[in-house]
Amino acid sequence: MDNQLPSSPQRGNTIDSRATTLRDEEEFKKPPFGRKETHSTTGPGTISNYAYWIGREPGFAIFRSFKTLNARNLLLSQAEIIYAEDELKKLEKDDHFDSDGTQKRFFRLLQAQEGSNGWKQLQQLLKIRKMLDQYSTSAH
Repeated sequence: MDNQLPSSPQRGNTIDSRATTLRDEEEFKKPPFGRKETHSTTGPGTISNYAYWIGREPGFAIFRSFKTLNARNLLLSQAEIIYAEDELKKLEKDDHFDSDGTQKRFFRLLQAQEGSNGWKQLQQLLKIRKMLDQYSTSAH
């Protein structure tokens, strides 16, 4: 008789199971190895309490990766870049610069007067540059 373990609460006995739950909650709040903690929590299951334990034990961390939402975001970014590229192609089609080489042409874009077709192309290229930087960062 002396070697028997104490019996566990029986199912259906709400008083015993509630006592076990409260005891488990109190054990969760106690710091391991008898260390005194200064962290104040509002109870088990709170974000504050969970963040505290993640800080103490990084192995407790479980975070969602939101892969589906990230994929949607990348697809939307692609669509925006494609649209911006089409707008740039329209501007280039209307371009009145001589076809004397790409390098010289880009130099002319940098010197274009505000409101001119060259200026609009430059603004579109700068817009696309920002979009590509953001897309490239998000994609990796």
